[in-house]
Amino acid sequence: MIKQQTLPLKNSFLFLSLLVSTFAFAQENLAFSNDKFSGINSAAFSPTQPFLNSNPWDVNLFSESINFENDYAYISDESFLSLRNSNIQTANIKQNITGGNTSGVLDFYNKNFGSYYFSSDLLGPSFSLKTKIKEKDFQLGIFTRLRTHS
Repeated sequence: MIKQQTLPLKNSFLFLSLLVSTFAFAQENLAFSNDKFSGINSAAFSPTQPFLNSNPWDVNLFSESINFENDYAYISDESFLSLRNSNIQTANIKQNITGGNTSGVLDFYNKNFGSYYFSSDLLGPSFSLKTKIKEKDFQLGIFTRLRTHS
């Protein structure tokens, strides 16, 4: 009887987790683009945004954002941190080694419908400086950026 009462709770928790995870983003630079203190990093989104920074100067050495997704291959029963110490095998149907029955197997869902997405955003050396020229406020700055998408 206890198992029957906890089962709906587990299903509700799973459903809620899946629903919330579709709207969650982790440390994406876009989330900081409209902040008053985002500085020169916000120039890529809006060239006027660094002017709103109250600091007289801002320096960025570098920042990197990398994202990779696929729906083609998976490694069964492994977490990202455990990949370093694990022995990964490739699926072999003739020897009955698949992701469904063995841990640590690189397996494929369907070779005809695989897709992937990769993006990288590298913000290189950049700076901004607030100054007054003839009683007018100016924000001068230079930023470098390299983006890749595939």
